[in-house]
Amino acid sequence: MFTCVTIALLLFVSAKAADTAANAQKSAGTAAQQREQRRQQEKKEAQTAATNLAATVQNDRAQVVKAMTALKNFKQTLSNNYNSTQCQAHAQRIAKAAHDARAAKADAHGLHHCPQDG
Repeated sequence: MFTCVTIALLLFVSAKAADTAANAQKSAGTAAQQREQRRQQEKKEAQTAATNLAATVQNDRAQVVKAMTALKNFKQTLSNNYNSTQCQAHAQRIAKAAHDARAAKADAHGLHHCPQDG
């Protein structure tokens, strides 16, 4: 029925099919490995980016805290300066009122006060 040539041809085709199947399986395995490697690389890059972002956020937060502290200190300085200025003005008004009262009392008694006093 089958001649030697036919049998040889069938064996050749069978071997070729087996090789093709093995190559396809190997290619599929290689492609799967490449996909896994790519996935791992992307995961690693995402983790690195997340770590960098967290560090940036932490640094920005530290700068905001520092700026807020400086602003609070500046506000306190302004308040202290304003209070100091108000106290000085009040003390000057009291001193002037006392001086004016002494001068008026001296004038009422006919006393002359020093010309440098006003």
